[in-house]
Amino acid sequence: MRLIENNLFFSALNTAVNMIFFASFVLLAFKSRIRCKINGLIFLLSIIMVSSVAVSCLVFTFDAKYPNYGKVAIVVWLALAVGILALIVENSLTQILFVIFVSVNMYNNLAAIALMISELLPFRWPDAFGLFVIDSILLILFAPLNWLLMIKLYKNVVKFDIPVSKFLWTLPVMLYVVFLLEFVGDYWKVPQAITFSDLVGMVLWSVSTYVVFCIITGVILQIHNSVKMQEQAALLEKQLQMQNAQYYRLSENIKATAKMRHDFRHHLLTINGFVENENTTALREYLGHYSKSYYARDNASVCQNAAVDIVLHHYLARAEEAGIEVTLKADVPEAMPVRDMDLCVVFGNLFENAVEACERQKNGRKFISLFAKPDGNQLLIELQNSFESVVKKNGRIFSSKREGEGLGLQSVLEITERYEGVFKTDMCDNVFTASVLINF
Repeated sequence: MRLIENNLFFSALNTAVNMIFFASFVLLAFKSRIRCKINGLIFLLSIIMVSSVAVSCLVFTFDAKYPNYGKVAIVVWLALAVGILALIVENSLTQILFVIFVSVNMYNNLAAIALMISELLPFRWPDAFGLFVIDSILLILFAPLNWLLMIKLYKNVVKFDIPVSKFLWTLPVMLYVVFLLEFVGDYWKVPQAITFSDLVGMVLWSVSTYVVFCIITGVILQIHNSVKMQEQAALLEKQLQMQNAQYYRLSENIKATAKMRHDFRHHLLTINGFVENENTTALREYLGHYSKSYYARDNASVCQNAAVDIVLHHYLARAEEAGIEVTLKADVPEAMPVRDMDLCVVFGNLFENAVEACERQKNGRKFISLFAKPDGNQLLIELQNSFESVVKKNGRIFSSKREGEGLGLQSVLEITERYEGVFKTDMCDNVFTASVLINF
């Protein structure tokens, strides 16, 4: 086995190309969580690029003479990569560790395959240049698979901080350790002849590693989808309860209206008596009591959309029981190019979170303000509520009822993204504001 000593330029170029390849997919996967501006992003990526080239030279070129430098360089580089990615994206450390070690594993697997192929070729060319060509071809062939893993699958995982994914980063770490102890020790440090079976074994190891990462990512998504299905089932059950309560209120209102019609002739006789006796004081007092009784029975709709109206009535009643001051102006048309289920999820989750935040509030004025109005081909929704405390990490709001990010706000985000809309939250002076824009 020949060490790559004769051409540092192509060794550095090969490392830089690999770095650009894997970093691009990682950043695309974390695209929704990037918090750096372009200048800061370029600066931080440049640090990673330079350090990657330096580590490559230490490990592959000088490690035979100074073996400890290579091990230390790898550890320092991994710590630096984790720290820089944590500065670039707003996400949990466990997901950052997972995606970095997945990329490192695949990078090393491809590098090992390229080295073995270069050794098995019947002709010889400059080591570093040949390795650069072979590795570039392997990157091109691997690009669709990396797209499937990082963009098609893992990009969806990035949106959600699922508790079950907390310890999954340890698996790619263990696979990386096995690679360093077994393959690096056998092929990169100890000169020996490489056979075709060695190459087949390395390819099978790489394929198995890739499949394991895909399965892990798929399991995370399935768990999330399962939780979402349970949440939707609970929402359907809650909606059915809301409908039953609404039908009960309508039934009671109909009975009350029928009774008012029956008693109306008696009220007319009483009012006529006050008029004939010119007793205006008693007339005003009587009409005042009658008006209060009439409006107390009023159960008018708060919006034209029947499904949303049921949801709003449910949480209005709950807010009233909790002594929460509610200001509501919801102009939601009966027919909209948005599914009623999606509208109920958005209004229900926002209103429920607001009511629960006010119920947990021990001091100060408790209030909720909801505004919704169609504007052209968009539906604008803004909800504000008072609160005392909220769990917030890396700019993301976490649930106070379960581990991880709040499912209600996740559901709202998913629906707004489905309609290519915008969902933003803000907190200022103990007032939480949720703004939703849904495109038709």
